[in-house]
Amino acid sequence: MTLLIMSFQTIFLVVSGELSPGLCSGFALEYFTAVKNRFSGPLPECLKKCSRLRRVRLEDNHFFGNISEAFGIHAQLVYLSLSNNKFSGHLTPKWGKFEQLTSVQMGHNRITGVLPADLWDLAELRVLALDSNELTGGVPDNLGKLGELLRLNLSNNQLRSGIPPTVGQLTRLQDLDLSGNKLSGNIHQVLGNCTNLQILNLRYIFLAGNIPFELGELTRLQYLLDLSNNSLSGIIPSSLEKLVQLEILNLSHNRFSGKIPLQLSGMISLTIIDFSYNNMSGPVPSGNIFSKAPGEAFAENAGLCGTVKGLSPCDVRSSTSKSQTKEIVILIVVIVSVVGLLNLGAAIVGIVC
Repeated sequence: MTLLIMSFQTIFLVVSGELSPGLCSGFALEYFTAVKNRFSGPLPECLKKCSRLRRVRLEDNHFFGNISEAFGIHAQLVYLSLSNNKFSGHLTPKWGKFEQLTSVQMGHNRITGVLPADLWDLAELRVLALDSNELTGGVPDNLGKLGELLRLNLSNNQLRSGIPPTVGQLTRLQDLDLSGNKLSGNIHQVLGNCTNLQILNLRYIFLAGNIPFELGELTRLQYLLDLSNNSLSGIIPSSLEKLVQLEILNLSHNRFSGKIPLQLSGMISLTIIDFSYNNMSGPVPSGNIFSKAPGEAFAENAGLCGTVKGLSPCDVRSSTSKSQTKEIVILIVVIVSVVGLLNLGAAIVGIVC
């Protein structure tokens, strides 16, 4: 009998050991699921010849072996999930021949090497998750060819060379996570074109420069904006006030200066904020999350003040003193003006007499 569907996904039973070498005999297998078990060893050789494979889910096991040699060319493969295993090796150019793929999830393995340019030829791809591997090199410039992409996770690798500006072409993207790499460079203004983003995580990737004003155009950001642990500087743009759906904002461990814009108090959906470890000064905005945030959210900013626990109160006397000084200056100007007029009048009288 030829198998079309094989599933080891159970509710109460966890299966272990190696897969049978003949599990896909007949080569007609289309759907193969073995999720959250304890399978180990390499994938059976016969899997390479299953040319009709459409969906493969093998995540959360202990499979190992070369990631590229474990598969043949599966022209009909649509969905592939191999996350949380021990696969190794490089991603070879042949992955660009899986033309029907819409989802590739290979996170938390031991994959090495560079990202092949052929990978960006997968025009139907909607999910690409290669997080927590050992990938090196840069993110290819032709990233923008993946026009249907909804989720891109390349976090926790060893990628370098900056974020390519072509990321701004991914206008359907909803989730972008490049955290935990060594990308460096600046945040491109074109990132503001990705107006469908709901999650943006650029934490700890050695970024420098300012936050572009255009980031305020990402009005659908909802779950997370994390730019922490970089070397970003300058002021925080007030345009971020437009992110009214945002729940988590983390700008900590950077080099921001100036004040926290008062307009940010209008971000009514915020539940967590962190501005700690910067060079900011001035009063912390009042209202909403700013009044409820712990002092740690503003720690190590010597110039910040306000009613938040752990911060020094803003110096009211300084403001009063400035106001009084201004009044004294005005009074002196008035007195000088009056005296000048009196002297002028006396001089005129003397001339007439």
